[in-house]
Amino acid sequence: MRFKRLLFLLMNARLLLLAFAVCGNGKDTVPSWLDTIPPTVRIEPSQRRHRSLFHVTLSAGEPAQLWLSRQRPDRMQRYRQPVSITRDGTYRFYFYGEDDFGNRSQVDSIVYVLDARPPELTVAPAPGTYRKNATILLGSNEPCSYFFIADRKDTVGRRVADTIALVEPLEGFFMAVDSAGNRTLSEKVRYTVDTSRISLTIAPPGGIYRVPQMVTVTVAPGNEAYVSFDPLAPPEWFTRYTVPLRLPHGLTIVRYFSRTPSGATSPIGRVSYVVDTIPPRLHAEAVRGEAADTLYLRCKEQATVRYTVDGSVPNESSLHYTVPLCIAHTGISRIRAKAWDRAGNVSDPLFWEYKYDHTPPAVSADPVGGTFRIPVTVLLTADEPAKILYTLNGTPVCSTAFLYSTDGIAITRQGLTELRYRGIDAAENGSDERSERYFIDTKPPDIRARIQGDIASNKFQVSLLSDERITVYYTVNEGAPTTRSPVYRGPVTMKSGDVISYFGVDSVGNATRIITMDDLNRPMVEARPPAGLYNRRLRIVFDQTADGKVWWRLLPDTLFRSGPDTVIIDREGMHTFEYFLQLPGGSRSAIRRHEYFLDWTPPQVTVQVQRGAADSAVIFFDANENASIYYTADGTNPLFSASTKTAGNKFQRASDRISLKRDPKGRLAWYAEDAAGNQGVLSILDVFHPRVIPNVPAGPDRVHDRILSITLQSQEGTVIHYQRHGRTPDLQSPVFSEPLTLSSSDTIVAFVVDASGYRGAPESFIYLIDLPPSPQFVTAPDTIHAGTAVNFDATGTLDRESPIQRLKFRWDFNDDGIFDTDSGFFPRVSHVFLKAGRYTVVLQAIDQRDRRAVFRKKVAVLQRCPADMVAAFDGRGTAFCIDRYEWPNRKGEKPLVNVSWVEAKMFCLDAGKRLCRRDEWISACNNNARSMYPYGDRYDPQRCATEEKAVVKSGVKEACVYAGIADMVGNAWEWVEEKQNDYVRALGGSYRYGKDAHCLLKFEGTVATRSNETGFRCCK
Repeated sequence: MRFKRLLFLLMNARLLLLAFAVCGNGKDTVPSWLDTIPPTVRIEPSQRRHRSLFHVTLSAGEPAQLWLSRQRPDRMQRYRQPVSITRDGTYRFYFYGEDDFGNRSQVDSIVYVLDARPPELTVAPAPGTYRKNATILLGSNEPCSYFFIADRKDTVGRRVADTIALVEPLEGFFMAVDSAGNRTLSEKVRYTVDTSRISLTIAPPGGIYRVPQMVTVTVAPGNEAYVSFDPLAPPEWFTRYTVPLRLPHGLTIVRYFSRTPSGATSPIGRVSYVVDTIPPRLHAEAVRGEAADTLYLRCKEQATVRYTVDGSVPNESSLHYTVPLCIAHTGISRIRAKAWDRAGNVSDPLFWEYKYDHTPPAVSADPVGGTFRIPVTVLLTADEPAKILYTLNGTPVCSTAFLYSTDGIAITRQGLTELRYRGIDAAENGSDERSERYFIDTKPPDIRARIQGDIASNKFQVSLLSDERITVYYTVNEGAPTTRSPVYRGPVTMKSGDVISYFGVDSVGNATRIITMDDLNRPMVEARPPAGLYNRRLRIVFDQTADGKVWWRLLPDTLFRSGPDTVIIDREGMHTFEYFLQLPGGSRSAIRRHEYFLDWTPPQVTVQVQRGAADSAVIFFDANENASIYYTADGTNPLFSASTKTAGNKFQRASDRISLKRDPKGRLAWYAEDAAGNQGVLSILDVFHPRVIPNVPAGPDRVHDRILSITLQSQEGTVIHYQRHGRTPDLQSPVFSEPLTLSSSDTIVAFVVDASGYRGAPESFIYLIDLPPSPQFVTAPDTIHAGTAVNFDATGTLDRESPIQRLKFRWDFNDDGIFDTDSGFFPRVSHVFLKAGRYTVVLQAIDQRDRRAVFRKKVAVLQRCPADMVAAFDGRGTAFCIDRYEWPNRKGEKPLVNVSWVEAKMFCLDAGKRLCRRDEWISACNNNARSMYPYGDRYDPQRCATEEKAVVKSGVKEACVYAGIADMVGNAWEWVEEKQNDYVRALGGSYRYGKDAHCLLKFEGTVATRSNETGFRCCK
């Protein structure tokens, strides 16, 4: 400081000498270089009031020393650094400045106020419903301005006074702002203006009701209703109405009024209800007379009685009962009546019936049954007025039978018609059912010829068959037959080349035409074995009467084929086989068809046991196909036992039932046999000692490799008690009701209690579960490079049943299906991946019971890249290296722009690299198609350089760095190695593209296109 003062005095002395020299020239003026103006001192900040900590800073317009003091101007100190204001309060600062020429500014001052505490806001009264022009008062612990905000998003609102008149609904927030700008926001308030009118309705209206009623009171919105069932209660005793009120039985007087939110009330209303839910009771009393009876209908309460005389149910339009009814002594009389009281309740129907006639009618038919060549009409007559019911299908006459009319019954159907009929008179006396049989035969008989025999022996038996008893006349190799020709009495022996002619006459004289059968005179072929049901594989061969070619097909094939001489059918099911013989001259036999059914699967039978009457059991057999079930009740083998019985039928039925009496020593043994001769397994069931049958077989010799769901079953009507883990159950043990899930070995012990209380013996079911291991592994190091050993550790593999030392491991490092290691205890292995890429490593774990499980995990093997590049993978899993930053690939430097596509390629080639392919660039940008932007799918304007005025330095946007690669979107477009015709592409967008700058954004240009927004980066 002394040195500066000395220097300052020397400079002043020099200036004085110069001044004297100038004065010596005779001019009386001040030199222009003399500084006599004091410095101008500025203090920051300029605003006086603050609501957060701030710093006081001094500055001058020229080099000067600055002096500052807090509170007192006589204790100025040299200003060296900003002064921080951190506590609430009022602060006065004094300051001045002095330049190097000694010019000193006047002492100035400024007052600052730091107020960081928000004001305390009070709102009265509390939000709610008030009458119009109610006053809302706003208050605070310090002077404030008040604002009203309708929504939190509104940061300004409208200014209000501290007193507000409520003239309309008000909903939102009040805000107090002090002079420092501190704000306090109230909770959300809602004031409503009571503008409602007093209105009240009650439903249903007063009256008499026959069903329970709910009284509903309706008031204007915002009002309250009060009700009372006490006709003398004062208003303050009324109950506030909230839910509909149920009226009790009988007379009820309901009083009610409404009240608005502001306290106004309506007059008290009154309404009367009568609830009568009890129907009246109706009684009948008959007084006997000589020719007629008198019937009285009486009811104990006032009611309307209506009745019918035809037996129908009376309704409100039926006859009105006013005087006693007179009932004549004829036929049968039926009176039905009902009573309706004033509430509409209806009594139970009253039925009064008396029968005066007990003699049934006699009914006869004309003509009576017989055989007729023409249709007939049957007339039915009764000896008294009666309705006649009849059937024509032989079924008994019931209420749904046909009603006879006087036109008669036409019998026109061919064959037998059984007419059954009976009469019913007015007193419902029914005659015994009678029947007549009518046989109508108007058609000649149907005759068909059946050929049986062996083509190889040339001997055939021809049978003439008909669907009715007839007389058949025939000739063999002669003219047309007549009634003097031989009568057919049995099969006719014929040979190849013979021709038979025949006709038939039935019992009523209907004759057929003459039929000639010359099948034996044409080429013939026959397949062996014949059609039928077989339980073996079939080998079909052909016999034929002439040399020729046999054509055949198995439906649904549409084309016939020739050869081989033998056809094999070796699939189960129905097979339709068609064939014919074709001679060299072109003539051929008729197409023949054989139906073969192959079945070599034995039937399966399920058995259900139900308790029967008199201490017996009912056994229900249910097979999956028609089957005969051979069984014994003493447990002996039905195949050899003399006590074998049968159930079901292999040709007709698949289910049947039998009944067995209780026998403590009895056991049911059975097997099933189908029509093909396949026999099911022999099964034995202890019927009278209920047993538990699990749905999954148990036993110490069975090992399951999955989690089991066990269902315990027994006879119908039984209860199953069980315990797990080998514990013995009793009657207090759990009752089986839902499947048991076993994830590890367990022993279930259970017994059955049947419907009669008999308790079966406890049975144990041992389940051994050996689940496959759960393999897994980790790798070290975390980052894997090609050519470096990788350690795989599978010691985290889990197996419930085996320790890890008993497990075997096999490794496949490239998922090619060939394991690269032997099977053994190899939980830790090392491997070297020679090439970079994505590999799927497969680990197979094998436990002691040879249970196997596989675990696959993808491993990324990176390429070793230079320090300024990052290893990445394209969409095909191929590894490559890409520059960390846009060219020139240096952090903190702006990317090179205004380069063409050709120039970008040359830059990369000169650096020993290449321009990135399009798929490489996109994969590095969007993490292999996992996101739209490097940082995710949602655009963030702060992450990357996408909303700038020009390109920025590479890497300064640290939030835009993904996997070590910076600025993939925004900043500068980047050329990629993609050329189509004369056009090339750049990707990623630039600094001004905003949210449109993403990993898939592209533009096309020529190889010479340049732009101050376009750059590039290289790959290798």
